[in-house]
This record gives sequence, C-alpha cells and structure tokens, in this order.
Amino acid sequence: MSSQQIIAYILLISCGTAVLMIPLIHYVWAGWSARRKDIMDGFGQDARLAYFRLFGRSDAVTKEEDAAGQFTAFHSRWYGRQFFLVPGLLAGSPPRGADFFLKRATNKSLGLKWNA
Repeated sequence: MSSQQIIAYILLISCGTAVLMIPLIHYVWAGWSARRKDIMDGFGQDARLAYFRLFGRSDAVTKEEDAAGQFTAFHSRWYGRQFFLVPGLLAGSPPRGADFFLKRATNKSLGLKWNA
C-alpha cells in the first residue's frame, strides 16, 4: 500500500467516524449547555437553598448566596460533560474496528499482502 493510499484510508475512516459521532458531539457542545442553562435558570436562589436543605444535608449550605455557587458546582460534579468521554470513545470505536476487519478480509480474499 502506498503512502497516498494510507493517508486516504485514514482520512476516510476519520470522516466516517466523525459523521457517526455528530449527534453526540452536538449534544455535548450545544444540547448539554442548553439543558444546563434551563436547569440553572429554573432554580432561584431560594429554591437552590431549599434543594440543599432537603437533599444535600451533607453539604452545609446556610445562605442563599452560597447556594447558587454550591448548586452550580454540584450539578457540574454529578452531571458534567466529563461523563460523556468514555461513552463517546466507545461509540466511536466500533466503526474503526469494523473497517479494520473488513479491509483485512477483503485483502485476504483478493490475495493481497496485509501489512498491519
């Protein structure tokens, strides 16, 4: 396989994987931040303080001013974007693996030498 074929192969696989990942990427960049804004805007400072009094007894929040910052940190810690990294990698790896085995099987059936 020539270097141009290798570059074209890598480019096609990367583009194909990117196309499959567009919904996840869109959600993490645009949808997640819009949903977070809806949640943050839906809670006033008094509601955030009430939330911590009911559900966050381990987090000692006594002032409404502190509740806003604590709630933002709580939401990022439990529902942040970092939780999409591993599922994104898992969702992006099957196309690469499937293409690898398909290419290998095609080369073997055509009697071509496989250099991997």
